[in-house]
Amino acid sequence: MSSNIRVTRRCQFCGKSFIAKTTVTKNCSDYCAKRTYKLKLKEKKVQSSELDSASVFKVAKGNLSEKPYLSIDEAATLFGVSSRTLKRMVANKKLPVLRFFRRIILVKEEVETILKNR
Repeated sequence: MSSNIRVTRRCQFCGKSFIAKTTVTKNCSDYCAKRTYKLKLKEKKVQSSELDSASVFKVAKGNLSEKPYLSIDEAATLFGVSSRTLKRMVANKKLPVLRFFRRIILVKEEVETILKNR
């Protein structure tokens, strides 16, 4: 079954106008169709990655607000500063810490007051 339909369309990828032989054709060539497909896959991966990371960040931040003691990385995430900044403050003795073997533990209330005063 052949059709004599000729429709002028604009390519979704390159934007050139072309004559489509079917009503569902969206690209001017096989190259543009492949590029459009790869672009859609890439956008889908980026979108799913953003959703995953957003949900992980919300869960982590929600759990951290309930804890009275935090590690340096947890405190950095909760207060929106870099972990390097907190480590520098600990090294300069501007931030009091509790040491548990090799692990450094921060008291959340003390970190809040010091960061608000800065």
